[in-house]
Amino acid sequence: MKKFLQCTIAASVLLIGAVMAHAQTKPVLVVTAPSFDELLADVDFVGGLAGQQNAKGMIEGMIGGFTQGQGLKGLDRSKPIGVVVNIDNGNFVPTILIPSNNAKDLTDTLSKFNVVPPATPDGGALKVMLPNGMEVFVRDSNGYAVVTQTKDATLPADPVTAFGGLNTTYDIGIRVFLQNVPAQMKQMAIGQIRGVMEYAAKQQGEDGLAEKNMQDQVKAIEKLFNEADQITLGWKLDRTAKNTFLDFTFTGVPGSSLDKDLQSLADAKTNFSGFTTSNAAVTANFAGKMSAENIAQTINSLEQAKANIEKSIDNDEDLKDENTKKQVKTIATQVIDVLEKTIKSGKSDGGVLVMAGPNMLQTAVGFFVADGAGLDAALRNLVKLAQNDPEFSAHVTAKPDQETYKDIKFHLFSVKVPEEDAQRLFGETLDVYVGTGKDSAYVAAGKGGLELLKGAIDRSAMAPAKATLPFQLTIALAPIVECIATQHPNPQVEAFAKALAANKGKDRILVTEKPISSGATVRIMVEEGVLQAAGEMSPARMNAGGPRPAARLAPAR
Repeated sequence: MKKFLQCTIAASVLLIGAVMAHAQTKPVLVVTAPSFDELLADVDFVGGLAGQQNAKGMIEGMIGGFTQGQGLKGLDRSKPIGVVVNIDNGNFVPTILIPSNNAKDLTDTLSKFNVVPPATPDGGALKVMLPNGMEVFVRDSNGYAVVTQTKDATLPADPVTAFGGLNTTYDIGIRVFLQNVPAQMKQMAIGQIRGVMEYAAKQQGEDGLAEKNMQDQVKAIEKLFNEADQITLGWKLDRTAKNTFLDFTFTGVPGSSLDKDLQSLADAKTNFSGFTTSNAAVTANFAGKMSAENIAQTINSLEQAKANIEKSIDNDEDLKDENTKKQVKTIATQVIDVLEKTIKSGKSDGGVLVMAGPNMLQTAVGFFVADGAGLDAALRNLVKLAQNDPEFSAHVTAKPDQETYKDIKFHLFSVKVPEEDAQRLFGETLDVYVGTGKDSAYVAAGKGGLELLKGAIDRSAMAPAKATLPFQLTIALAPIVECIATQHPNPQVEAFAKALAANKGKDRILVTEKPISSGATVRIMVEEGVLQAAGEMSPARMNAGGPRPAARLAPAR
Protein backbone atom coordinates (compact mmCIF):
# COMPACT_ATOMS: atom_id res chain seq x y z
CA MET A 1 0.00 0.00 0.00
CA LYS A 2 2.87 2.37 0.79
CA LYS A 3 4.36 1.91 -2.69
CA PHE A 4 0.96 2.49 -4.27
CA LEU A 5 0.52 5.75 -2.36
CA GLN A 6 3.97 6.97 -3.41
CA CYS A 7 3.24 6.17 -7.06
CA THR A 8 -0.21 7.82 -6.83
CA ILE A 9 1.14 11.09 -5.44
CA ALA A 10 3.91 11.28 -8.05
CA ALA A 11 1.51 10.46 -10.88
CA SER A 12 -0.99 13.10 -9.72
CA VAL A 13 1.59 15.86 -9.85
CA LEU A 14 2.78 14.89 -13.33
CA LEU A 15 -0.70 14.46 -14.73
CA ILE A 16 -1.88 17.84 -13.46
CA GLY A 17 1.14 19.34 -15.20
CA ALA A 18 0.32 17.47 -18.41
CA VAL A 19 -3.29 18.63 -18.31
CA MET A 20 -2.20 22.23 -17.88
CA ALA A 21 0.14 21.96 -20.86
CA HIS A 22 -2.13 20.01 -23.26
CA ALA A 23 -5.56 18.89 -23.53
CA GLN A 24 -12.80 15.70 -26.07
CA THR A 25 -14.90 17.75 -23.62
CA LYS A 26 -14.61 16.07 -20.23
CA PRO A 27 -13.46 17.46 -16.89
CA VAL A 28 -9.94 16.44 -15.95
CA LEU A 29 -9.52 18.75 -12.97
CA VAL A 30 -11.92 20.42 -10.52
CA VAL A 31 -10.84 22.81 -7.76
CA THR A 32 -13.23 24.29 -5.20
CA ALA A 33 -12.90 26.92 -2.47
CA PRO A 34 -15.38 27.97 0.24
CA SER A 35 -17.82 30.83 0.04
CA PHE A 36 -16.48 34.20 1.09
CA ASP A 37 -18.44 34.12 4.33
CA GLU A 38 -17.12 30.64 5.14
CA LEU A 39 -13.60 31.80 4.38
CA LEU A 40 -14.00 34.78 6.72
CA ALA A 41 -15.37 32.50 9.45
CA ASP A 42 -12.32 30.24 9.08
CA VAL A 43 -9.99 33.22 9.28
CA ASP A 44 -11.83 34.48 12.36
CA PHE A 45 -11.56 31.06 14.03
CA VAL A 46 -7.82 30.77 13.37
CA GLY A 47 -7.26 34.38 14.39
CA GLY A 48 -9.02 33.74 17.70
CA LEU A 49 -6.73 30.80 18.43
CA ALA A 50 -3.69 32.96 17.73
CA GLY A 51 -4.86 35.88 19.87
CA GLN A 52 -5.98 38.04 16.95
CA GLN A 53 -9.58 38.75 17.95
CA ASN A 54 -12.14 39.95 15.38
CA ALA A 55 -9.93 39.11 12.39
CA LYS A 56 -13.13 38.99 10.34
CA GLY A 57 -14.01 42.56 11.31
CA MET A 58 -10.54 43.79 10.34
CA ILE A 59 -10.85 42.25 6.87
CA GLU A 60 -14.33 43.70 6.42
CA GLY A 61 -12.93 47.10 7.38
CA MET A 62 -10.14 46.86 4.81
CA ILE A 63 -12.65 45.89 2.11
CA GLY A 64 -14.82 48.86 3.04
CA GLY A 65 -11.81 51.15 2.71
CA PHE A 66 -10.97 49.92 -0.79
CA THR A 67 -14.58 50.09 -2.01
CA GLN A 68 -15.59 53.37 -0.34
CA GLY A 69 -18.02 51.54 1.89
CA GLN A 70 -19.79 49.58 -0.89
CA GLY A 71 -18.31 46.23 0.13
CA LEU A 72 -17.99 43.32 -2.28
CA LYS A 73 -20.83 44.45 -4.54
CA GLY A 74 -21.77 41.78 -7.09
CA LEU A 75 -20.33 38.88 -5.07
CA ASP A 76 -22.70 36.29 -3.62
CA ARG A 77 -20.93 35.63 -0.35
CA SER A 78 -22.92 32.47 0.44
CA LYS A 79 -21.86 30.20 -2.45
CA PRO A 80 -18.59 28.33 -3.16
CA ILE A 81 -16.01 29.29 -5.75
CA GLY A 82 -14.58 26.81 -8.24
CA VAL A 83 -12.47 26.07 -11.29
CA VAL A 84 -13.28 23.35 -13.82
CA VAL A 85 -10.67 22.27 -16.36
CA ASN A 86 -11.79 20.43 -19.50
CA ILE A 87 -9.95 19.00 -22.48
CA ASP A 88 -11.62 20.01 -25.74
CA ASN A 89 -10.07 18.94 -29.06
CA GLY A 90 -6.56 19.02 -27.69
CA ASN A 91 -6.95 22.38 -25.99
CA PHE A 92 -6.70 23.29 -22.32
CA VAL A 93 -10.07 24.85 -21.38
CA PRO A 94 -10.38 26.31 -17.86
CA THR A 95 -13.63 27.77 -16.56
CA ILE A 96 -13.69 29.89 -13.39
CA LEU A 97 -16.98 30.01 -11.49
CA ILE A 98 -17.45 32.96 -9.11
CA PRO A 99 -20.78 33.26 -7.24
CA SER A 100 -22.38 36.52 -8.30
CA ASN A 101 -25.74 38.24 -8.50
CA ASN A 102 -24.39 40.66 -11.11
CA ALA A 103 -21.25 40.09 -13.16
CA LYS A 104 -20.94 43.79 -14.09
CA ASP A 105 -21.00 44.83 -10.43
CA LEU A 106 -18.46 42.11 -9.61
CA THR A 107 -15.95 43.21 -12.26
CA ASP A 108 -16.39 46.84 -11.16
CA THR A 109 -15.62 45.80 -7.57
CA LEU A 110 -12.49 43.91 -8.63
CA SER A 111 -11.25 46.96 -10.53
CA LYS A 112 -11.42 48.99 -7.29
CA PHE A 113 -8.83 46.62 -5.81
CA ASN A 114 -6.60 47.22 -8.86
CA VAL A 115 -6.81 43.49 -9.63
CA VAL A 116 -8.04 44.15 -13.17
CA PRO A 117 -9.01 47.24 -15.16
CA PRO A 118 -12.73 47.99 -15.67
CA ALA A 119 -14.49 45.45 -17.92
CA THR A 120 -15.77 46.41 -21.36
CA PRO A 121 -18.91 45.00 -23.09
CA ASP A 122 -18.15 42.59 -25.94
CA GLY A 123 -20.93 40.68 -27.73
CA GLY A 124 -23.04 39.88 -24.70
CA ALA A 125 -20.05 39.27 -22.45
CA LEU A 126 -17.72 41.44 -20.40
CA LYS A 127 -14.13 41.48 -21.62
CA VAL A 128 -11.49 41.73 -18.89
CA MET A 129 -7.77 42.23 -19.44
CA LEU A 130 -5.66 40.25 -16.96
CA PRO A 131 -2.33 41.57 -15.63
CA ASN A 132 -0.43 39.14 -17.90
CA GLY A 133 -2.12 40.60 -20.99
CA MET A 134 -4.55 37.73 -21.55
CA GLU A 135 -8.17 38.50 -22.36
CA VAL A 136 -10.97 36.63 -20.58
CA PHE A 137 -14.73 36.93 -20.83
CA VAL A 138 -17.27 37.08 -17.98
CA ARG A 139 -20.97 36.19 -18.29
CA ASP A 140 -23.86 35.72 -15.84
CA SER A 141 -25.17 32.14 -15.59
CA ASN A 142 -27.39 30.58 -12.91
CA GLY A 143 -26.13 32.73 -10.04
CA TYR A 144 -22.48 32.70 -11.11
CA ALA A 145 -20.11 34.92 -13.01
CA VAL A 146 -18.50 32.47 -15.43
CA VAL A 147 -15.02 33.36 -16.63
CA THR A 148 -13.89 31.73 -19.89
CA GLN A 149 -11.17 32.20 -22.49
CA THR A 150 -13.67 32.83 -25.30
CA LYS A 151 -16.90 34.80 -25.24
CA ASP A 152 -18.92 31.98 -26.83
CA ALA A 153 -17.64 29.11 -24.67
CA THR A 154 -20.33 26.73 -23.44
CA LEU A 155 -21.71 27.69 -20.05
CA PRO A 156 -22.33 25.02 -17.41
CA ALA A 157 -26.02 24.20 -16.93
CA ASP A 158 -25.56 24.10 -13.17
CA PRO A 159 -22.24 25.47 -11.89
CA VAL A 160 -22.54 23.90 -8.44
CA THR A 161 -23.20 20.45 -9.92
CA ALA A 162 -19.93 20.77 -11.82
CA PHE A 163 -18.12 20.78 -8.44
CA GLY A 164 -19.14 17.16 -7.87
CA GLY A 165 -19.83 17.66 -4.15
CA LEU A 166 -16.26 18.72 -3.33
CA ASN A 167 -17.52 22.02 -1.91
CA THR A 168 -19.84 20.29 0.58
CA THR A 169 -17.10 18.10 2.02
CA TYR A 170 -14.02 20.32 2.00
CA ASP A 171 -13.00 23.93 2.32
CA ILE A 172 -10.39 23.40 -0.38
CA GLY A 173 -10.88 20.47 -2.77
CA ILE A 174 -8.88 19.23 -5.76
CA ARG A 175 -10.03 16.29 -7.91
CA VAL A 176 -8.27 14.73 -10.91
CA PHE A 177 -10.25 12.54 -13.31
CA LEU A 178 -7.57 10.21 -14.61
CA GLN A 179 -9.85 8.32 -16.99
CA ASN A 180 -10.64 11.58 -18.82
CA VAL A 181 -6.97 12.22 -19.59
CA PRO A 182 -6.20 11.20 -23.22
CA ALA A 183 -4.00 8.12 -23.67
CA GLN A 184 -1.24 10.08 -25.41
CA MET A 185 -0.86 12.38 -22.40
CA LYS A 186 -0.59 9.41 -20.08
CA GLN A 187 2.11 7.90 -22.27
CA MET A 188 3.98 11.19 -22.29
CA ALA A 189 3.90 11.35 -18.49
CA ILE A 190 5.01 7.71 -18.23
CA GLY A 191 7.90 8.44 -20.61
CA GLN A 192 9.04 11.31 -18.39
CA ILE A 193 8.86 9.12 -15.30
CA ARG A 194 10.75 6.32 -17.05
CA GLY A 195 13.54 8.71 -18.01
CA VAL A 196 14.01 9.84 -14.41
CA MET A 197 13.95 6.27 -13.12
CA GLU A 198 16.42 5.00 -15.74
CA TYR A 199 18.87 7.64 -14.65
CA ALA A 200 18.37 6.73 -10.98
CA ALA A 201 18.81 3.00 -11.77
CA LYS A 202 22.14 3.67 -13.48
CA GLN A 203 23.34 5.54 -10.41
CA GLN A 204 22.48 2.58 -8.16
CA GLY A 205 24.53 -0.05 -9.96
CA GLU A 206 24.96 -2.20 -13.01
CA ASP A 207 24.00 -5.62 -11.62
CA GLY A 208 20.55 -5.59 -13.20
CA LEU A 209 18.65 -5.45 -9.91
CA ALA A 210 18.18 -1.69 -10.03
CA GLU A 211 17.07 -1.92 -13.66
CA LYS A 212 14.47 -4.61 -12.85
CA ASN A 213 13.23 -2.62 -9.87
CA MET A 214 12.83 0.43 -12.09
CA GLN A 215 10.88 -1.56 -14.67
CA ASP A 216 8.57 -2.90 -11.94
CA GLN A 217 7.89 0.63 -10.68
CA VAL A 218 7.12 1.91 -14.18
CA LYS A 219 4.67 -0.98 -14.65
CA ALA A 220 3.00 -0.02 -11.37
CA ILE A 221 2.62 3.59 -12.55
CA GLU A 222 1.24 2.43 -15.91
CA LYS A 223 -1.30 0.35 -14.02
CA LEU A 224 -2.22 3.40 -11.97
CA PHE A 225 -2.71 5.58 -15.05
CA ASN A 226 -4.81 2.94 -16.79
CA GLU A 227 -6.87 1.66 -13.87
CA ALA A 228 -7.17 4.55 -11.39
CA ASP A 229 -10.40 6.52 -11.75
CA GLN A 230 -10.22 9.62 -9.54
CA ILE A 231 -7.71 11.19 -7.16
CA THR A 232 -8.98 13.74 -4.64
CA LEU A 233 -7.14 15.99 -2.21
CA GLY A 234 -9.27 17.88 0.29
CA TRP A 235 -8.74 20.09 3.36
CA LYS A 236 -11.35 21.03 5.93
CA LEU A 237 -11.35 23.26 9.01
CA ASP A 238 -14.24 22.02 11.13
CA ARG A 239 -15.12 24.95 13.40
CA THR A 240 -17.85 22.97 15.21
CA ALA A 241 -15.65 20.01 16.10
CA LYS A 242 -12.68 22.39 16.41
CA ASN A 243 -10.36 20.22 14.37
CA THR A 244 -8.85 20.18 10.92
CA PHE A 245 -8.13 17.36 8.50
CA LEU A 246 -6.54 16.62 5.14
CA ASP A 247 -7.89 13.79 2.98
CA PHE A 248 -6.19 11.95 0.12
CA THR A 249 -8.69 9.72 -1.73
CA PHE A 250 -8.11 7.44 -4.69
CA THR A 251 -10.48 5.11 -6.53
CA GLY A 252 -10.01 2.40 -9.13
CA VAL A 253 -12.02 1.77 -12.28
CA PRO A 254 -14.76 -0.70 -11.23
CA GLY A 255 -13.80 -4.25 -12.18
CA SER A 256 -10.10 -3.46 -12.72
CA SER A 257 -7.32 -5.31 -10.94
CA LEU A 258 -6.58 -2.08 -9.03
CA ASP A 259 -10.21 -1.99 -7.90
CA LYS A 260 -9.89 -5.55 -6.61
CA ASP A 261 -6.68 -4.63 -4.75
CA LEU A 262 -8.42 -1.68 -3.12
CA GLN A 263 -11.52 -3.72 -2.22
CA SER A 264 -9.28 -6.17 -0.35
CA LEU A 265 -8.54 -3.37 2.14
CA ALA A 266 -12.03 -3.84 3.58
CA ASP A 267 -11.07 -7.35 4.75
CA ALA A 268 -8.18 -6.22 6.97
CA LYS A 269 -7.82 -8.26 10.18
CA THR A 270 -5.17 -8.03 12.88
CA ASN A 271 -3.73 -10.24 15.61
CA PHE A 272 -2.13 -7.18 17.23
CA SER A 273 -5.17 -5.14 18.28
CA GLY A 274 -3.85 -4.95 21.87
CA PHE A 275 -1.25 -2.39 20.82
CA THR A 276 -3.92 0.31 20.45
CA THR A 277 -4.83 1.84 23.81
CA SER A 278 -6.44 5.15 24.70
CA ASN A 279 -3.80 6.40 27.15
CA ALA A 280 -0.69 5.94 24.98
CA ALA A 281 1.57 8.57 23.49
CA VAL A 282 1.72 6.70 20.18
CA THR A 283 -0.26 3.76 18.87
CA ALA A 284 -0.20 2.26 15.40
CA ASN A 285 -1.76 -0.75 13.76
CA PHE A 286 -1.43 -2.01 10.20
CA ALA A 287 -2.91 -5.05 8.46
CA GLY A 288 -3.55 -6.16 4.91
CA LYS A 289 -2.78 -8.36 1.95
CA MET A 290 -0.34 -7.78 -0.88
CA SER A 291 -1.19 -8.43 -4.51
CA ALA A 292 0.97 -10.78 -6.59
CA GLU A 293 2.38 -7.75 -8.45
CA ASN A 294 3.34 -5.97 -5.24
CA ILE A 295 4.91 -9.14 -3.85
CA ALA A 296 7.09 -9.58 -6.94
CA GLN A 297 8.16 -5.92 -6.88
CA THR A 298 8.94 -5.98 -3.16
CA ILE A 299 10.96 -9.21 -3.48
CA ASN A 300 13.06 -7.61 -6.21
CA SER A 301 13.65 -4.56 -4.01
CA LEU A 302 14.68 -6.88 -1.19
CA GLU A 303 17.19 -8.63 -3.45
CA GLN A 304 18.64 -5.25 -4.32
CA ALA A 305 18.85 -4.32 -0.64
CA LYS A 306 20.59 -7.63 0.10
CA ALA A 307 23.25 -6.92 -2.52
CA ASN A 308 23.79 -3.42 -1.13
CA ILE A 309 24.08 -4.74 2.43
CA GLU A 310 26.73 -7.27 1.42
CA LYS A 311 28.73 -4.53 -0.29
CA SER A 312 28.46 -2.34 2.78
CA ILE A 313 29.75 -5.16 5.00
CA ASP A 314 32.69 -5.76 2.66
CA ASN A 315 33.55 -2.06 2.72
CA ASP A 316 33.02 -1.51 6.44
CA GLU A 317 36.41 -0.49 7.87
CA ASP A 318 35.23 -1.24 11.42
CA LEU A 319 34.87 -4.91 10.47
CA LYS A 320 38.54 -5.71 9.89
CA ASP A 321 38.33 -9.40 10.69
CA GLU A 322 37.16 -11.53 7.74
CA ASN A 323 35.54 -14.03 10.07
CA THR A 324 33.50 -11.23 11.67
CA LYS A 325 32.38 -10.03 8.24
CA LYS A 326 31.32 -13.59 7.41
CA GLN A 327 29.28 -13.80 10.61
CA VAL A 328 27.59 -10.46 9.94
CA LYS A 329 26.72 -11.57 6.41
CA THR A 330 25.24 -14.79 7.75
CA ILE A 331 23.00 -12.89 10.17
CA ALA A 332 21.94 -10.43 7.47
CA THR A 333 21.11 -13.30 5.11
CA GLN A 334 19.05 -15.05 7.77
CA VAL A 335 17.04 -11.89 8.47
CA ILE A 336 16.47 -11.23 4.75
CA ASP A 337 15.35 -14.83 4.25
CA VAL A 338 12.70 -14.32 6.95
CA LEU A 339 11.61 -11.07 5.31
CA GLU A 340 11.36 -12.80 1.94
CA LYS A 341 9.18 -15.59 3.32
CA THR A 342 7.00 -13.00 5.05
CA ILE A 343 6.58 -10.96 1.88
CA LYS A 344 5.78 -14.05 -0.19
CA SER A 345 3.00 -14.91 2.27
CA GLY A 346 1.29 -11.70 1.11
CA LYS A 347 0.30 -10.85 4.67
CA SER A 348 1.16 -7.78 6.74
CA ASP A 349 0.07 -7.28 10.33
CA GLY A 350 1.53 -5.46 13.30
CA GLY A 351 1.22 -2.89 16.04
CA VAL A 352 3.26 -0.21 17.82
CA LEU A 353 2.73 1.17 21.32
CA VAL A 354 4.66 4.01 22.99
CA MET A 355 4.10 5.36 26.50
CA ALA A 356 5.65 8.69 27.47
CA GLY A 357 5.66 11.20 30.30
CA PRO A 358 8.02 13.03 32.66
CA ASN A 359 11.29 11.03 32.67
CA MET A 360 9.54 8.05 31.08
CA LEU A 361 9.61 6.49 27.61
CA GLN A 362 8.57 2.90 26.84
CA THR A 363 8.15 1.19 23.49
CA ALA A 364 6.50 -2.09 22.48
CA VAL A 365 6.32 -3.43 18.92
CA GLY A 366 4.81 -6.62 17.51
CA PHE A 367 4.44 -7.87 13.95
CA PHE A 368 3.79 -10.93 11.83
CA VAL A 369 6.68 -12.96 10.40
CA ALA A 370 6.34 -16.12 8.35
CA ASP A 371 9.29 -17.86 10.01
CA GLY A 372 9.71 -17.09 13.69
CA ALA A 373 12.21 -19.93 14.13
CA GLY A 374 14.40 -18.53 11.37
CA LEU A 375 14.41 -15.09 12.99
CA ASP A 376 15.25 -16.65 16.37
CA ALA A 377 18.27 -18.40 14.78
CA ALA A 378 19.47 -15.05 13.44
CA LEU A 379 19.09 -13.46 16.88
CA ARG A 380 21.08 -16.26 18.52
CA ASN A 381 23.90 -15.74 16.02
CA LEU A 382 23.78 -12.02 16.79
CA VAL A 383 24.10 -12.77 20.52
CA LYS A 384 27.14 -14.96 19.88
CA LEU A 385 28.75 -12.29 17.71
CA ALA A 386 28.11 -9.63 20.38
CA GLN A 387 29.59 -11.80 23.13
CA ASN A 388 32.73 -12.60 21.13
CA ASP A 389 33.42 -9.12 19.76
CA PRO A 390 35.24 -6.89 22.31
CA GLU A 391 34.23 -3.62 20.62
CA PHE A 392 30.57 -4.62 20.49
CA SER A 393 30.50 -5.99 24.03
CA ALA A 394 32.01 -2.74 25.32
CA HIS A 395 28.75 -1.02 24.44
CA VAL A 396 26.18 -3.83 24.41
CA THR A 397 25.64 -6.78 26.73
CA ALA A 398 23.75 -9.61 25.02
CA LYS A 399 21.94 -12.33 26.97
CA PRO A 400 20.11 -15.17 25.18
CA ASP A 401 16.94 -16.82 26.47
CA GLN A 402 16.35 -14.15 29.08
CA GLU A 403 12.67 -14.98 29.37
CA THR A 404 9.89 -17.03 27.76
CA TYR A 405 6.35 -15.63 27.79
CA LYS A 406 3.49 -17.55 26.16
CA ASP A 407 5.85 -19.47 23.86
CA ILE A 408 7.66 -16.25 22.92
CA LYS A 409 11.41 -16.50 23.48
CA PHE A 410 13.05 -13.22 24.50
CA HIS A 411 16.73 -12.27 24.20
CA LEU A 412 18.06 -9.20 26.01
CA PHE A 413 20.40 -6.56 24.60
CA SER A 414 21.48 -4.00 27.23
CA VAL A 415 22.91 -0.88 25.60
CA LYS A 416 25.05 1.50 27.66
CA VAL A 417 23.60 5.02 27.82
CA PRO A 418 26.38 7.64 28.01
CA GLU A 419 24.36 10.88 28.12
CA GLU A 420 22.91 12.15 31.40
CA ASP A 421 19.62 13.31 29.84
CA ALA A 422 19.00 9.88 28.35
CA GLN A 423 19.95 8.21 31.63
CA ARG A 424 17.02 9.96 33.32
CA LEU A 425 14.77 8.19 30.85
CA PHE A 426 16.41 4.78 30.65
CA GLY A 427 18.99 4.49 33.41
CA GLU A 428 22.65 3.70 32.76
CA THR A 429 21.60 1.02 30.26
CA LEU A 430 18.75 0.79 27.80
CA ASP A 431 17.24 -2.69 27.94
CA VAL A 432 15.96 -3.92 24.58
CA TYR A 433 14.09 -7.24 24.54
CA VAL A 434 13.69 -8.98 21.18
CA GLY A 435 11.37 -11.99 21.06
CA THR A 436 10.01 -14.44 18.52
CA GLY A 437 6.98 -16.69 18.42
CA LYS A 438 5.95 -19.23 15.81
CA ASP A 439 4.76 -16.53 13.39
CA SER A 440 5.48 -13.30 15.24
CA ALA A 441 8.27 -11.02 16.39
CA TYR A 442 8.39 -8.50 19.23
CA VAL A 443 10.57 -5.67 20.51
CA ALA A 444 10.34 -3.91 23.88
CA ALA A 445 12.55 -1.05 25.07
CA GLY A 446 12.79 1.26 28.09
CA LYS A 447 12.08 0.85 31.79
CA GLY A 448 9.00 -1.32 32.09
CA GLY A 449 8.96 -1.89 28.33
CA LEU A 450 8.71 -5.66 28.63
CA GLU A 451 5.70 -5.43 30.95
CA LEU A 452 4.10 -2.98 28.52
CA LEU A 453 4.65 -5.48 25.70
CA LYS A 454 3.22 -8.38 27.73
CA GLY A 455 0.05 -6.36 28.33
CA ALA A 456 -0.29 -5.71 24.59
CA ILE A 457 0.23 -9.41 23.86
CA ASP A 458 -2.44 -10.39 26.40
CA ARG A 459 -4.98 -7.90 25.02
CA SER A 460 -4.27 -9.06 21.46
CA ALA A 461 -4.86 -12.70 22.43
CA MET A 462 -8.35 -11.76 23.63
CA ALA A 463 -9.36 -10.58 20.12
CA PRO A 464 -7.61 -12.70 17.45
CA ALA A 465 -8.20 -11.85 13.79
CA LYS A 466 -10.01 -8.66 14.78
CA ALA A 467 -11.40 -6.53 11.95
CA THR A 468 -9.45 -3.29 11.65
CA LEU A 469 -8.55 -0.43 9.34
CA PRO A 470 -5.67 -1.13 6.96
CA PHE A 471 -3.64 1.54 8.76
CA GLN A 472 -4.14 3.76 11.79
CA LEU A 473 -1.71 5.92 13.71
CA THR A 474 -2.46 8.07 16.75
CA ILE A 475 0.04 10.52 18.24
CA ALA A 476 -0.90 12.19 21.54
CA LEU A 477 1.27 15.27 21.87
CA ALA A 478 0.71 16.06 25.57
CA PRO A 479 2.72 13.13 27.04
CA ILE A 480 5.40 13.45 24.34
CA VAL A 481 5.94 17.17 25.00
CA GLU A 482 5.89 16.51 28.77
CA CYS A 483 8.68 13.99 28.26
CA ILE A 484 10.70 16.46 26.19
CA ALA A 485 10.14 19.26 28.72
CA THR A 486 11.62 17.20 31.57
CA GLN A 487 14.64 16.26 29.48
CA HIS A 488 15.31 19.69 28.02
CA PRO A 489 13.79 22.39 30.27
CA ASN A 490 12.74 25.35 28.15
CA PRO A 491 10.09 28.02 28.87
CA GLN A 492 8.45 27.67 25.46
CA VAL A 493 8.36 23.86 25.59
CA GLU A 494 6.97 23.97 29.13
CA ALA A 495 4.31 26.48 28.06
CA PHE A 496 3.38 24.28 25.11
CA ALA A 497 3.13 21.27 27.44
CA LYS A 498 0.77 23.21 29.76
CA ALA A 499 -1.40 24.31 26.84
CA LEU A 500 -1.68 20.71 25.63
CA ALA A 501 -2.40 19.44 29.14
CA ALA A 502 -5.39 21.78 29.34
CA ASN A 503 -6.94 19.83 26.46
CA LYS A 504 -5.72 16.33 27.27
CA GLY A 505 -7.74 13.80 25.31
CA LYS A 506 -8.03 16.30 22.44
CA ASP A 507 -4.28 16.61 21.86
CA ARG A 508 -3.91 14.04 19.10
CA ILE A 509 -2.80 13.82 15.50
CA LEU A 510 -4.51 10.88 13.81
CA VAL A 511 -3.66 9.21 10.50
CA THR A 512 -6.07 6.61 9.14
CA GLU A 513 -6.60 4.69 5.92
CA LYS A 514 -10.29 3.90 5.41
CA PRO A 515 -11.71 1.69 2.63
CA ILE A 516 -14.47 3.22 0.49
CA SER A 517 -16.31 1.95 -2.58
CA SER A 518 -13.64 0.99 -5.14
CA GLY A 519 -11.01 2.95 -3.24
CA ALA A 520 -9.58 4.27 -0.01
CA THR A 521 -9.19 7.55 1.87
CA VAL A 522 -6.12 8.48 3.88
CA ARG A 523 -6.96 11.16 6.45
CA ILE A 524 -4.62 13.23 8.61
CA MET A 525 -6.56 14.91 11.42
CA VAL A 526 -5.34 17.44 14.00
CA GLU A 527 -7.55 17.75 17.08
CA GLU A 528 -8.79 20.78 18.98
CA GLY A 529 -6.15 20.69 21.72
CA VAL A 530 -3.27 20.82 19.24
CA LEU A 531 -4.84 23.79 17.45
CA GLN A 532 -5.41 25.55 20.78
CA ALA A 533 -1.86 24.91 21.94
CA ALA A 534 -0.39 26.05 18.63
CA GLY A 535 -2.43 29.24 18.90
CA GLU A 536 -1.09 29.84 22.40
CA MET A 537 2.45 29.82 20.99
CA SER A 538 1.67 32.31 18.19
CA PRO A 539 3.61 35.59 17.95
CA ALA A 540 0.47 37.56 18.90
CA ARG A 541 0.13 35.60 22.16
CA MET A 542 3.86 35.75 22.90
CA ASN A 543 4.00 39.51 22.25
CA ALA A 544 1.08 39.92 24.62
CA GLY A 545 3.03 38.33 27.45
CA GLY A 546 3.21 34.67 26.50
CA PRO A 547 0.66 31.88 26.58
CA ARG A 548 -2.36 32.23 28.79
CA PRO A 549 -2.47 30.17 31.98
CA ALA A 550 -3.70 26.65 31.25
CA ALA A 551 -6.85 27.19 33.33
CA ARG A 552 -8.02 29.92 30.95
CA LEU A 553 -7.93 27.73 27.89
CA ALA A 554 -11.28 26.60 26.55
CA PRO A 555 -12.04 23.17 27.98
CA ALA A 556 -12.21 20.19 25.64
CA ARG A 557 -15.70 19.20 24.60
